[in-house]
Amino acid sequence: MRKGKIYHWMRAAAVLLLVLILTLTGAGSARADELAEIDPDRDDCSITLTLQYKEGGKSNNLVGGEISLYTVATVKTDEGFSFDVTEGKFSDVSGVSDIPSMDSKQLSKNNFSLAKTMEAPAAKVKADQTEKITDGKVSFTNLKPGLYLIVQSKLSEGDRKVNSFLISIPDEEGNFHIEGEPKPGIYTPKEPETETPSGGKSPSGKLPQTGQLWWPVPVMGCAGICFIFLGIWLGRRRADS
Repeated sequence: MRKGKIYHWMRAAAVLLLVLILTLTGAGSARADELAEIDPDRDDCSITLTLQYKEGGKSNNLVGGEISLYTVATVKTDEGFSFDVTEGKFSDVSGVSDIPSMDSKQLSKNNFSLAKTMEAPAAKVKADQTEKITDGKVSFTNLKPGLYLIVQSKLSEGDRKVNSFLISIPDEEGNFHIEGEPKPGIYTPKEPETETPSGGKSPSGKLPQTGQLWWPVPVMGCAGICFIFLGIWLGRRRADS
């Protein structure tokens, strides 16, 4: 009786694993289709940033200052989803030409360093949009899908400044209306600025995942096959006994 129950649970576990594998592969295909269907010319996207700092254990809105937005890359979908830096303002800046070949992890890793190299060139070109910080928030609307550089072009009260960073539309979850919470620090021009990640959500939102995460599939596939053979073996032993 006990062996019969073990065989039953082994068979159920194998079926569940196979269903999970099919679900994962199906989700990957659906995600690829979703990215391929991005309209690069849609202009109803937006970025909203909440800008607060903590002092004395209390969260305070950033007061005053301006944030500027620059186009780094547009989106092209002729061969799936990818960035086209030739349409941005920084195609000749060191490292920017490598962006189209980077996956989401590489983009996230190089986010602040790439943004830092673009600060000086950004000061020499006109921003796509510049908005004043109001009640600790700033919003950019009527944007197209693409990769953008965010720079605080005017300091807030208390010499507070958000480090420059990159933000993408859509993010890896397919959102076209992006929200982020970058944390400002005290601006000290004589000292190197450090990266200031957000509390909770990344200051860059989430850079798009350009490839499906496949490594769990073969692992679970092998596990499912092992469960099936184990179940068959237990069933034969039960039959022989």
